[in-house]
Amino acid sequence: MASKSIYDYIGIPYGYRTDNGLDCYQLAVKVLHEVFGIDAPDYAFNGEEDEAWIAFAAHRLVWDEGDGSPGDLALFRIGRYVHCGVCLGDNQMIHTLRGHQSVIEEYTSHKWRDRLTGFYRWQT
Repeated sequence: MASKSIYDYIGIPYGYRTDNGLDCYQLAVKVLHEVFGIDAPDYAFNGEEDEAWIAFAAHRLVWDEGDGSPGDLALFRIGRYVHCGVCLGDNQMIHTLRGHQSVIEEYTSHKWRDRLTGFYRWQT
């Protein structure tokens, strides 16, 4: 069962699969596992952030449509890239972006609401 607090994941630097940080999906996998007790798959990429969307889409059959409940993934389109955060309830998510540390933000804020493409839940 999950044993960590979501607050243990605030302030982690962005890093593309390095010892010094986590990318958005890698952070999501850790939070899902260590906070929510959900074992979603991790994917290895060759360095292109849009590969996260390709990998996610290829495995979409094992992701159900979600509704923004705690533990769902919120997916966003940022230019040609896809970004994700883990829903925490009350329209909040935890996520990390290149050049920033991980934070909790509202996915309904002006910054995110028009980029939101959907919610997905790992089939447990």
